[in-house]
Amino acid sequence: CDEIASKVATQQFQLIQEAYEALSNRERRRQHDQQGSGTAEDIVEEAPWKRKRRTRSGSAAPAGWAQAKKDCLHVPVDAPTIAAAVDMLPVSGGSVCVEPGEYEGIVVISKPWVKLVCATSDQDKRVVLKGQIVFRECAMGSQLRGITIAASCSGGAVDLKSVIGNVSIEECEIRNDLCAGVVLE
Repeated sequence: CDEIASKVATQQFQLIQEAYEALSNRERRRQHDQQGSGTAEDIVEEAPWKRKRRTRSGSAAPAGWAQAKKDCLHVPVDAPTIAAAVDMLPVSGGSVCVEPGEYEGIVVISKPWVKLVCATSDQDKRVVLKGQIVFRECAMGSQLRGITIAASCSGGAVDLKSVIGNVSIEECEIRNDLCAGVVLE
């Protein structure tokens, strides 16, 4: 539980930091207000992970605090673990493509629009996570596809407590030897 709470706090701090940076800069706040006043169709057409982050000068932003410059990361090429790749994504989310193989650990997703997918559609080559995937409050719009989650823990293999909005789980095998496969609250 402490590991999950720590990861949630880190990702939420990143969200707060990004909001503070936008609000504390007059030009960024003006740009945010203009973009935020678009129609629902505008929002659907441009997913958050496709939007470019900008600095005060208007150039592309460098990597932020514990964040990657890219919004599409590959495991194990760009990050050694699935959890590390999710943590490195910008606060606006992005994609983590995982090469087939076995991985371990707890993956916490409390950023919006995180897409976690198997890098191949070959059914004979699977991504197996021996651990948990925990979605929290800000994980709306996230997607989990083509991954086997094999847990042996007292919590759910996939934990969806307190999520606001939609999370899509497709073509996944979820099992837990000790408790529920999926926990919803």
